[in-house]
Amino acid sequence: MDKTKILGKKLRDKRKRLGLTLKEVGELAGVSENRISELERGMKKIPSDELLYNVAEIYRTDELELFSAYGKIPKGLVGIVGEFERNEDFKQTIKGIQEAELSDDEKDSLYLEIKKLYLDALNKNSRGE
Repeated sequence: MDKTKILGKKLRDKRKRLGLTLKEVGELAGVSENRISELERGMKKIPSDELLYNVAEIYRTDELELFSAYGKIPKGLVGIVGEFERNEDFKQTIKGIQEAELSDDEKDSLYLEIKKLYLDALNKNSRGE
């Protein structure tokens, strides 16, 4: 099952847990209930950034998961991604993780470790170490 279909199932389950209808979500997101249904069915039609931000807020879910399922990057991360793309070692590490025969959970664990290292470095810099 591809990322958009997996995400769609998660969104549908979450919407039902929140007690919302497709029509209610569509109204809140500013789109038709059919468009929300397409997202929940994992249709390949790439949604706008605005819709993804709205859906993340309505469903109370991680916007990065939504954006990444459609091969997109949230605006707040574009600058960070650009900075990391400058570093060839980092690019090769990420590429290696993506191409490795690892489960999504294993990949996510590696990404989380990279995030922890990054946050540790930020904390050290803010303390002047």
